[in-house]
Amino acid sequence: MWEETRIALFTQSVDTRASNFLLNESEPRVNFGNSWAKGSVVDYFKDSITGFRSLLTSDSNVDSLSELEQGKTPKLKALSLHNGTVYTWNRVCYGITNGRPHIRIENRYIPSGPTTEDEIANMMLWVGVMMGRPKKFNSIHSKMDFKDAKSNFFNAARYGMAAQFYWDGQLISSQQLLLDHFLPMAFKGLYSMGVAPKDAEHYLKIIERRIATYNGSRWTIQSYRKLRKEFKLPDALTILTAKMYQGQQKGYSVDAWELPRGDEFVIDENERKVYQIMNVHTVTAQDSDSSELVLKMMQWKNIHHVPILNDDLDLVGLLTWTDLKAYLKNPDKFEGPIKDIMKRELFTITEEESTKRAKVLMESKGINCLPVIHGKKLIGIITTKDL
Repeated sequence: MWEETRIALFTQSVDTRASNFLLNESEPRVNFGNSWAKGSVVDYFKDSITGFRSLLTSDSNVDSLSELEQGKTPKLKALSLHNGTVYTWNRVCYGITNGRPHIRIENRYIPSGPTTEDEIANMMLWVGVMMGRPKKFNSIHSKMDFKDAKSNFFNAARYGMAAQFYWDGQLISSQQLLLDHFLPMAFKGLYSMGVAPKDAEHYLKIIERRIATYNGSRWTIQSYRKLRKEFKLPDALTILTAKMYQGQQKGYSVDAWELPRGDEFVIDENERKVYQIMNVHTVTAQDSDSSELVLKMMQWKNIHHVPILNDDLDLVGLLTWTDLKAYLKNPDKFEGPIKDIMKRELFTITEEESTKRAKVLMESKGINCLPVIHGKKLIGIITTKDL
Protein backbone atom coordinates (compact mmCIF):
# COMPACT_ATOMS: atom_id res chain seq x y z
CA MET A 1 0.00 0.00 0.00
CA TRP A 2 1.10 3.55 -0.73
CA GLU A 3 1.14 6.05 2.12
CA GLU A 4 -1.29 8.16 0.03
CA THR A 5 -3.35 5.29 -1.39
CA ARG A 6 -6.10 7.29 -3.10
CA ILE A 7 -3.71 8.30 -5.91
CA ALA A 8 -2.96 4.71 -6.90
CA LEU A 9 -6.57 3.58 -6.44
CA PHE A 10 -8.02 6.47 -8.42
CA THR A 11 -5.50 6.02 -11.24
CA GLN A 12 -6.38 2.34 -11.51
CA SER A 13 -10.15 2.74 -11.15
CA VAL A 14 -10.60 5.03 -14.17
CA ASP A 15 -7.86 3.64 -16.42
CA THR A 16 -9.64 3.27 -19.76
CA ARG A 17 -6.60 2.33 -21.83
CA ALA A 18 -6.48 -0.95 -23.71
CA SER A 19 -3.56 -3.08 -22.55
CA ASN A 20 -1.60 -2.53 -25.77
CA PHE A 21 -1.66 1.25 -25.16
CA LEU A 22 0.09 0.84 -21.81
CA LEU A 23 3.31 0.14 -23.68
CA ASN A 24 3.28 3.02 -26.18
CA GLU A 25 3.25 5.83 -23.59
CA SER A 26 -0.43 6.63 -23.94
CA GLU A 27 -1.31 8.80 -20.93
CA PRO A 28 -3.82 7.52 -18.36
CA ARG A 29 -6.78 9.79 -17.61
CA VAL A 30 -5.37 10.27 -14.10
CA ASN A 31 -1.89 11.68 -14.51
CA PHE A 32 0.63 14.13 -13.14
CA GLY A 33 1.70 15.26 -16.60
CA ASN A 34 5.01 15.09 -18.43
CA SER A 35 6.09 18.73 -18.63
CA TRP A 36 5.46 22.18 -17.24
CA ALA A 37 2.30 23.81 -18.66
CA LYS A 38 3.05 26.34 -21.42
CA GLY A 39 1.07 28.73 -23.57
CA SER A 40 -2.47 29.88 -22.83
CA VAL A 41 -5.46 28.25 -21.18
CA VAL A 42 -6.68 27.37 -24.68
CA ASP A 43 -3.50 25.34 -25.24
CA TYR A 44 -4.20 23.41 -22.05
CA PHE A 45 -7.70 22.48 -23.21
CA LYS A 46 -6.45 21.59 -26.69
CA ASP A 47 -3.98 19.13 -25.17
CA SER A 48 -6.79 17.56 -23.12
CA ILE A 49 -9.07 17.21 -26.15
CA THR A 50 -6.42 15.76 -28.47
CA GLY A 51 -4.97 13.48 -25.80
CA PHE A 52 -8.16 11.77 -24.58
CA ARG A 53 -11.22 10.49 -26.42
CA SER A 54 -14.67 11.52 -25.21
CA LEU A 55 -15.86 9.37 -22.34
CA LEU A 56 -19.30 10.96 -21.67
CA THR A 57 -21.85 12.79 -23.81
CA SER A 58 -24.96 14.89 -23.19
CA ASP A 59 -27.62 16.65 -25.26
CA SER A 60 -26.58 20.23 -25.98
CA ASN A 61 -27.65 22.26 -29.03
CA VAL A 62 -26.16 25.58 -27.93
CA ASP A 63 -23.65 27.34 -30.18
CA SER A 64 -21.19 29.00 -27.81
CA LEU A 65 -19.84 31.43 -30.44
CA SER A 66 -23.37 32.62 -31.24
CA GLU A 67 -24.00 33.19 -27.53
CA LEU A 68 -20.79 35.20 -27.30
CA GLU A 69 -21.83 37.38 -30.28
CA GLN A 70 -25.15 38.05 -28.52
CA GLY A 71 -23.32 39.30 -25.44
CA LYS A 72 -24.10 36.20 -23.40
CA THR A 73 -21.63 34.21 -21.32
CA PRO A 74 -21.29 30.70 -22.83
CA LYS A 75 -21.31 27.78 -20.40
CA LEU A 76 -19.08 25.61 -22.62
CA LYS A 77 -20.92 22.50 -21.47
CA ALA A 78 -19.17 20.07 -23.81
CA LEU A 79 -15.71 21.32 -22.82
CA SER A 80 -16.53 21.17 -19.11
CA LEU A 81 -17.97 17.67 -19.44
CA HIS A 82 -14.87 16.39 -21.22
CA ASN A 83 -12.55 18.21 -18.83
CA GLY A 84 -14.37 16.51 -15.96
CA THR A 85 -13.16 13.12 -17.21
CA VAL A 86 -9.45 14.02 -17.37
CA TYR A 87 -7.77 14.19 -13.97
CA THR A 88 -4.43 15.96 -13.98
CA TRP A 89 -3.13 16.66 -10.49
CA ASN A 90 -3.45 20.40 -11.15
CA ARG A 91 -6.50 20.77 -13.39
CA VAL A 92 -7.60 23.98 -15.11
CA CYS A 93 -11.38 24.43 -14.99
CA TYR A 94 -13.75 26.92 -16.65
CA GLY A 95 -16.87 27.98 -14.78
CA ILE A 96 -19.44 30.74 -14.28
CA THR A 97 -20.22 32.35 -10.92
CA ASN A 98 -22.99 34.96 -10.64
CA GLY A 99 -22.97 35.36 -14.42
CA ARG A 100 -19.21 36.00 -14.62
CA PRO A 101 -16.84 33.51 -16.28
CA HIS A 102 -13.68 32.45 -14.50
CA ILE A 103 -10.75 30.09 -14.82
CA ARG A 104 -9.61 28.27 -11.69
CA ILE A 105 -6.96 25.65 -10.95
CA GLU A 106 -8.08 22.62 -9.00
CA ASN A 107 -5.04 21.87 -6.90
CA ARG A 108 -5.36 18.71 -4.82
CA TYR A 109 -2.81 19.57 -2.16
CA ILE A 110 -4.58 19.02 1.16
CA PRO A 111 -4.59 15.40 2.43
CA SER A 112 -7.29 14.16 4.76
CA GLY A 113 -7.00 15.43 8.37
CA PRO A 114 -7.94 13.22 10.16
CA THR A 115 -9.09 16.07 12.47
CA THR A 116 -10.18 19.64 11.79
CA GLU A 117 -7.03 20.86 13.54
CA ASP A 118 -4.85 18.75 11.25
CA GLU A 119 -6.75 19.90 8.17
CA ILE A 120 -6.31 23.58 9.02
CA ALA A 121 -2.61 22.94 9.75
CA ASN A 122 -2.23 21.38 6.30
CA MET A 123 -3.81 24.45 4.69
CA MET A 124 -1.71 26.87 6.77
CA LEU A 125 1.49 25.11 5.70
CA TRP A 126 0.53 25.19 2.02
CA VAL A 127 -0.64 28.83 1.95
CA GLY A 128 2.31 29.91 4.06
CA VAL A 129 4.84 28.26 1.74
CA MET A 130 3.17 29.73 -1.36
CA MET A 131 3.16 33.25 0.12
CA GLY A 132 6.55 33.04 1.81
CA ARG A 133 8.67 31.34 -0.83
CA PRO A 134 11.79 33.22 -2.00
CA LYS A 135 11.56 35.09 -5.33
CA LYS A 136 14.01 32.67 -6.93
CA PHE A 137 11.25 30.02 -6.89
CA ASN A 138 8.71 32.21 -8.72
CA SER A 139 9.81 30.75 -12.06
CA ILE A 140 9.90 27.17 -10.80
CA HIS A 141 10.20 25.78 -14.34
CA SER A 142 13.64 27.40 -14.60
CA LYS A 143 14.77 26.07 -11.21
CA MET A 144 13.54 22.47 -11.28
CA ASP A 145 13.36 19.81 -13.95
CA PHE A 146 9.76 18.65 -14.33
CA LYS A 147 10.86 15.01 -13.97
CA ASP A 148 12.24 15.87 -10.52
CA ALA A 149 8.91 17.45 -9.52
CA LYS A 150 7.10 14.35 -10.77
CA SER A 151 9.38 11.93 -8.92
CA ASN A 152 9.03 14.05 -5.75
CA PHE A 153 5.25 13.75 -6.02
CA PHE A 154 5.28 9.96 -6.39
CA ASN A 155 7.96 9.52 -3.71
CA ALA A 156 5.76 11.44 -1.26
CA ALA A 157 2.68 9.41 -2.20
CA ARG A 158 4.48 6.06 -1.92
CA TYR A 159 6.73 6.58 1.07
CA GLY A 160 5.23 9.44 3.11
CA MET A 161 7.63 10.70 5.77
CA ALA A 162 10.22 8.14 4.66
CA ALA A 163 10.56 9.89 1.28
CA GLN A 164 13.54 11.78 -0.08
CA PHE A 165 13.15 14.74 -2.43
CA TYR A 166 15.14 16.60 -5.05
CA TRP A 167 15.13 20.21 -3.88
CA ASP A 168 17.25 23.12 -5.09
CA GLY A 169 19.88 20.82 -6.56
CA GLN A 170 20.10 18.50 -3.54
CA LEU A 171 18.61 15.17 -2.47
CA ILE A 172 17.22 15.65 1.05
CA SER A 173 14.87 13.89 3.47
CA SER A 174 11.27 14.95 4.00
CA GLN A 175 12.12 15.96 7.59
CA GLN A 176 14.97 18.19 6.43
CA LEU A 177 12.87 19.73 3.65
CA LEU A 178 10.04 20.57 6.05
CA LEU A 179 12.10 21.75 9.04
CA ASP A 180 14.85 23.65 7.22
CA HIS A 181 12.98 25.00 4.20
CA PHE A 182 9.18 24.84 4.18
CA LEU A 183 8.34 25.72 7.81
CA PRO A 184 10.48 28.90 7.79
CA MET A 185 8.86 29.86 4.48
CA ALA A 186 5.39 29.18 5.92
CA PHE A 187 5.98 31.32 9.03
CA LYS A 188 7.22 34.18 6.86
CA GLY A 189 4.30 33.85 4.44
CA LEU A 190 1.61 33.76 7.11
CA TYR A 191 3.09 36.74 8.97
CA SER A 192 3.22 38.71 5.70
CA MET A 193 -0.49 38.07 5.17
CA GLY A 194 -1.38 39.44 8.59
CA VAL A 195 -2.19 36.09 10.20
CA ALA A 196 -1.96 36.44 13.99
CA PRO A 197 1.40 35.03 15.17
CA LYS A 198 -0.31 32.87 17.82
CA ASP A 199 -2.49 31.24 15.12
CA ALA A 200 0.43 30.68 12.75
CA GLU A 201 2.50 29.16 15.53
CA HIS A 202 -0.36 26.99 16.82
CA TYR A 203 -1.02 25.32 13.48
CA LEU A 204 2.54 25.09 12.19
CA LYS A 205 3.55 23.53 15.51
CA ILE A 206 1.14 20.71 14.65
CA ILE A 207 3.16 20.11 11.46
CA GLU A 208 6.38 20.21 13.49
CA ARG A 209 5.08 17.68 16.02
CA ARG A 210 3.94 15.36 13.24
CA ILE A 211 7.45 15.35 11.82
CA ALA A 212 8.72 14.08 15.18
CA THR A 213 5.93 11.51 15.68
CA TYR A 214 3.59 10.50 12.85
CA ASN A 215 1.06 11.93 10.46
CA GLY A 216 -2.44 10.56 9.79
CA SER A 217 -1.26 8.11 7.18
CA ARG A 218 1.47 6.55 9.32
CA TRP A 219 -0.81 6.42 12.39
CA THR A 220 -3.43 4.56 10.35
CA ILE A 221 -0.92 2.03 9.03
CA GLN A 222 0.64 1.36 12.43
CA SER A 223 -2.80 1.03 14.04
CA TYR A 224 -4.03 -1.33 11.35
CA ARG A 225 -0.98 -3.58 11.60
CA LYS A 226 -1.28 -3.70 15.38
CA LEU A 227 -4.97 -4.66 15.22
CA ARG A 228 -4.40 -7.31 12.56
CA LYS A 229 -2.15 -9.22 14.95
CA GLU A 230 -5.21 -9.93 17.09
CA PHE A 231 -8.28 -9.37 14.91
CA LYS A 232 -9.51 -10.46 11.52
CA LEU A 233 -9.88 -7.86 8.80
CA PRO A 234 -13.52 -6.75 9.33
CA ASP A 235 -13.08 -6.39 13.10
CA ALA A 236 -9.75 -4.59 12.68
CA LEU A 237 -11.31 -2.06 10.29
CA THR A 238 -14.34 -1.54 12.55
CA ILE A 239 -12.17 -0.88 15.62
CA LEU A 240 -9.85 1.36 13.61
CA THR A 241 -12.80 3.44 12.39
CA ALA A 242 -14.17 3.71 15.95
CA LYS A 243 -10.77 4.86 17.24
CA MET A 244 -10.50 7.49 14.51
CA TYR A 245 -13.99 8.77 15.33
CA GLN A 246 -13.11 9.02 19.02
CA GLY A 247 -9.93 10.93 18.19
CA GLN A 248 -11.79 13.32 15.94
CA GLN A 249 -14.44 13.99 18.61
CA LYS A 250 -11.80 14.80 21.22
CA GLY A 251 -10.23 17.30 18.84
CA TYR A 252 -6.58 16.44 19.46
CA SER A 253 -4.32 16.57 16.40
CA VAL A 254 -3.17 13.18 15.18
CA ASP A 255 0.38 13.46 16.54
CA ALA A 256 -1.14 13.09 20.05
CA TRP A 257 -3.22 10.01 19.26
CA GLU A 258 -2.40 6.70 20.89
CA LEU A 259 -2.58 3.48 18.90
CA PRO A 260 -5.85 1.56 19.41
CA ARG A 261 -6.04 -0.90 22.32
CA GLY A 262 -8.67 -3.08 20.63
CA ASP A 263 -11.59 -2.38 22.97
CA GLU A 264 -12.75 0.83 21.26
CA PHE A 265 -15.70 -1.02 19.72
CA VAL A 266 -17.24 -4.24 21.03
CA ILE A 267 -19.05 -6.29 18.40
CA ASP A 268 -22.20 -8.11 19.47
CA GLU A 269 -21.54 -11.82 18.95
CA ASN A 270 -25.23 -12.39 18.21
CA GLU A 271 -25.02 -10.04 15.24
CA ARG A 272 -21.86 -11.40 13.66
CA LYS A 273 -21.97 -12.38 10.00
CA VAL A 274 -19.95 -15.16 8.37
CA TYR A 275 -17.76 -12.72 6.42
CA GLN A 276 -16.56 -11.21 9.69
CA ILE A 277 -14.85 -14.38 10.91
CA MET A 278 -14.24 -16.52 7.79
CA ASN A 279 -10.73 -17.26 6.53
CA VAL A 280 -10.11 -15.70 3.14
CA HIS A 281 -6.55 -16.97 2.75
CA THR A 282 -7.50 -20.54 1.92
CA VAL A 283 -5.33 -23.22 0.34
CA THR A 284 -7.25 -24.69 -2.59
CA ALA A 285 -6.57 -27.30 -5.27
CA GLN A 286 -8.06 -28.15 -8.64
CA ASP A 287 -9.91 -31.37 -9.33
CA SER A 288 -7.28 -32.45 -11.87
CA ASP A 289 -4.38 -32.10 -9.41
CA SER A 290 -2.53 -35.13 -8.07
CA SER A 291 -4.24 -36.56 -4.98
CA GLU A 292 -0.92 -37.61 -3.52
CA LEU A 293 0.59 -34.13 -3.92
CA VAL A 294 -2.34 -32.29 -2.35
CA LEU A 295 -2.60 -34.71 0.56
CA LYS A 296 1.13 -34.27 1.14
CA MET A 297 0.60 -30.49 1.17
CA MET A 298 -2.10 -30.93 3.81
CA GLN A 299 0.31 -33.00 5.87
CA TRP A 300 3.17 -30.47 5.52
CA LYS A 301 1.05 -27.46 6.51
CA ASN A 302 -1.26 -29.26 8.97
CA ILE A 303 -4.30 -28.25 6.90
CA HIS A 304 -7.57 -29.97 7.78
CA HIS A 305 -9.75 -28.79 4.88
CA VAL A 306 -8.93 -28.09 1.22
CA PRO A 307 -11.71 -26.83 -1.10
CA ILE A 308 -11.47 -28.23 -4.64
CA LEU A 309 -12.15 -26.08 -7.73
CA ASN A 310 -12.74 -27.01 -11.37
CA ASP A 311 -11.21 -25.34 -14.45
CA ASP A 312 -13.78 -22.52 -14.20
CA LEU A 313 -12.70 -22.01 -10.56
CA ASP A 314 -16.15 -23.05 -9.29
CA LEU A 315 -16.31 -24.98 -6.01
CA VAL A 316 -16.90 -28.66 -6.80
CA GLY A 317 -15.52 -30.66 -3.87
CA LEU A 318 -13.67 -30.87 -0.57
CA LEU A 319 -10.77 -32.81 0.95
CA THR A 320 -10.74 -33.22 4.75
CA TRP A 321 -8.53 -34.55 7.53
CA THR A 322 -10.37 -37.88 7.19
CA ASP A 323 -8.99 -38.23 3.65
CA LEU A 324 -5.50 -37.44 4.89
CA LYS A 325 -5.67 -40.09 7.63
CA ALA A 326 -6.85 -42.65 5.09
CA TYR A 327 -3.92 -41.69 2.82
CA LEU A 328 -1.37 -42.02 5.61
CA LYS A 329 -2.62 -45.57 6.33
CA ASN A 330 -2.49 -46.68 2.70
CA PRO A 331 -0.61 -44.25 0.37
CA ASP A 332 -0.73 -46.64 -2.63
CA LYS A 333 -4.47 -46.11 -3.09
CA PHE A 334 -4.11 -42.40 -3.86
CA GLU A 335 -2.43 -42.23 -7.25
CA GLY A 336 -5.15 -40.56 -9.38
CA PRO A 337 -6.55 -37.03 -9.57
CA ILE A 338 -8.41 -35.42 -6.68
CA LYS A 339 -11.79 -35.70 -8.38
CA ASP A 340 -11.62 -39.47 -7.84
CA ILE A 341 -11.57 -39.12 -4.04
CA MET A 342 -13.04 -35.71 -3.14
CA LYS A 343 -16.38 -35.25 -1.41
CA ARG A 344 -18.91 -33.86 -3.89
CA GLU A 345 -21.93 -33.46 -1.64
CA LEU A 346 -21.11 -30.19 0.11
CA PHE A 347 -22.76 -28.10 2.78
CA THR A 348 -22.00 -24.43 2.12
CA ILE A 349 -22.99 -21.02 3.40
CA THR A 350 -22.98 -17.44 2.08
CA GLU A 351 -21.02 -14.57 3.55
CA GLU A 352 -24.05 -12.57 4.73
CA GLU A 353 -25.56 -15.35 6.84
CA SER A 354 -25.13 -15.26 10.61
CA THR A 355 -22.42 -17.16 12.42
CA LYS A 356 -25.21 -18.54 14.60
CA ARG A 357 -26.70 -20.19 11.50
CA ALA A 358 -23.25 -21.54 10.55
CA LYS A 359 -22.82 -23.09 14.00
CA VAL A 360 -26.26 -24.76 13.89
CA LEU A 361 -25.58 -26.12 10.39
CA MET A 362 -22.20 -27.59 11.37
CA GLU A 363 -23.55 -29.17 14.53
CA SER A 364 -26.62 -30.65 12.81
CA LYS A 365 -24.55 -32.13 9.97
CA GLY A 366 -21.65 -33.28 12.14
CA ILE A 367 -19.06 -31.36 10.12
CA ASN A 368 -16.17 -29.12 11.10
CA CYS A 369 -16.04 -26.68 8.18
CA LEU A 370 -18.26 -24.79 5.76
CA PRO A 371 -17.01 -23.38 2.46
CA VAL A 372 -18.31 -19.82 2.01
CA ILE A 373 -19.56 -19.18 -1.50
CA HIS A 374 -20.80 -16.31 -3.63
CA GLY A 375 -22.75 -17.96 -6.43
CA LYS A 376 -20.49 -20.86 -7.40
CA LYS A 377 -17.28 -19.11 -6.37
CA LEU A 378 -15.38 -19.86 -3.17
CA ILE A 379 -14.67 -16.69 -1.18
CA GLY A 380 -13.62 -18.18 2.16
CA ILE A 381 -13.98 -20.99 4.65
CA ILE A 382 -15.35 -21.09 8.20
CA THR A 383 -14.43 -23.82 10.70
CA THR A 384 -15.39 -24.80 14.23
CA LYS A 385 -12.13 -23.19 15.32
CA ASP A 386 -13.32 -19.84 13.92
CA LEU A 387 -16.58 -20.18 15.86
